[in-house]
Amino acid sequence: MTGPREARRLDEHIAVGVAVLLGLSAVRAASRAFIQDDAFISFRYARNLVQHGQLVFNPGEYVEGYSNFLWTLLLAVALWARVDPIVAAKVLGGASWLGVIAVGVLYVRAILERTGDLRLRDLLVPVAALGLLPLNPSAAAYATGGLSTAFFAFGITLALYLCFARPDPDELPGPLAAVVLGGLLLVRPEAPLVLAFVALGLGVLHGRERLRGLLRWFAVPAAIGLAYAAWKLYYYGALLPNTFYAKSGHTPYFERGLLYVGTFVSSYPYVVLLFAPAAVLAWRARRGGAQDVHGAVVAGLPAGLVAAFAAYVAWVGGDFMEYKPLMHVYPVLVVTFAAGIAWLRRSGDWVGRGAQGLALLALGSGAWFQEPRYPPMVFSPRVLQDQLYDALQWAHIGFRLGRVLPPDTVISVGPAGAIPYYSGLRTVDHFGLTEPEIAHQDVAVRSVPGHEKAADSAFLVERGVNVQILPRMYRFRPDQLPPADPDGEWLYIRVRPDQFLQARYLVQTPALTRWLADHPQDFHRSDREK
Repeated sequence: MTGPREARRLDEHIAVGVAVLLGLSAVRAASRAFIQDDAFISFRYARNLVQHGQLVFNPGEYVEGYSNFLWTLLLAVALWARVDPIVAAKVLGGASWLGVIAVGVLYVRAILERTGDLRLRDLLVPVAALGLLPLNPSAAAYATGGLSTAFFAFGITLALYLCFARPDPDELPGPLAAVVLGGLLLVRPEAPLVLAFVALGLGVLHGRERLRGLLRWFAVPAAIGLAYAAWKLYYYGALLPNTFYAKSGHTPYFERGLLYVGTFVSSYPYVVLLFAPAAVLAWRARRGGAQDVHGAVVAGLPAGLVAAFAAYVAWVGGDFMEYKPLMHVYPVLVVTFAAGIAWLRRSGDWVGRGAQGLALLALGSGAWFQEPRYPPMVFSPRVLQDQLYDALQWAHIGFRLGRVLPPDTVISVGPAGAIPYYSGLRTVDHFGLTEPEIAHQDVAVRSVPGHEKAADSAFLVERGVNVQILPRMYRFRPDQLPPADPDGEWLYIRVRPDQFLQARYLVQTPALTRWLADHPQDFHRSDREK
């Protein structure tokens, strides 16, 4: 047994190792930090909650065009405290990402304490295996990005730790675990999948003997989920967010989804190795021993959750961002891998030695594979940020539209994040994220999920859109503009001294027409499309 003095020295060594790992992870995340357009959708919802008391995209229009309720509420708190939402999102995301690593260390330690006397040499390799998180460039990037990716991953990891890494597996998880699991239901719509796998794991561990206690324990997350569902039905009139339908989640798109997941695996082939400890522990559990069954639940069940999540990503067709949906569960897979290595490491036979070699092989592969490949129409974090500030300058365009157009102008746009956020104008999303009529359309031609359904001119006119910013957002120099026509349908808006943005003047009003005529330095009308 480890005495008090040895335990204190061990804790000191662990603290130093964790501090180094967290420091390197923070540096890695900072080197890949970025912000993307979709984050500004949540920012706009949060701002409208603070300014108007409504969790909406446009005041008075109750549509759930976001998919991260609790994250958006936290951003609203930051805005209320006068904190820049970009700063708040990066800090919350980065802290969540580091939290995954910290919980991973606790997970490994708890397993080693459960399987025998805690020794430093048994701890080194499993903790080092957590380095696969910062080694992965895609995971490091989505420590930030402005979305709830790392926050959700942290919540899953914490829930699994609280539910399964207990000193006495015969005891039910505590109330904190129930609250965390229920809180996950407020973060992402995929959270019921986590709840189902946790229920399966606890059912395997406790069986019928503790069924009544399990039902009482699950009453907490169930109550949270039911209350949230009831509120959504009352507030938005729907259980699923509008984004689910806009991104064609109700129709399978395996052709593109399998390419998306497959390219991720080919970019980081060591991911396949991370499922190996779960497979070995599941094989051992066939003998039916309590220790083996517990090991299969601790490391095997979360790996099954990751596989199910990846199958869902393939079903919906992936995404246009660099493996963002997979980054919800890649950190969970890394922690599961480290937990499985810790469990197998103490077996003392060839399996234990093989587990150590497997971890070192995975780490070496993680250090080697640093250049992700991309399927068609999938963009890196750097490109996504360039769209905001450098290449396409969506943030500046939004700010400029808010300056030159009257505040009661209604616009429509393709990128529904930074332009609506910085303009402050009432906005119709061209691709239907905040428009149920568009989101529920059938897909005519498959392309990029979230960009397959589009509003036509008749719909935009019905919605009262004055200025339609074309999805491709063509821009021209002053000497490239077509001949002027004061009654023309085409409107060119000066967004920089040497640059005009092409748009259409749809719903024409006398007040807006006079405004355009009174500001010739900012607007150019023509009857011709450039």
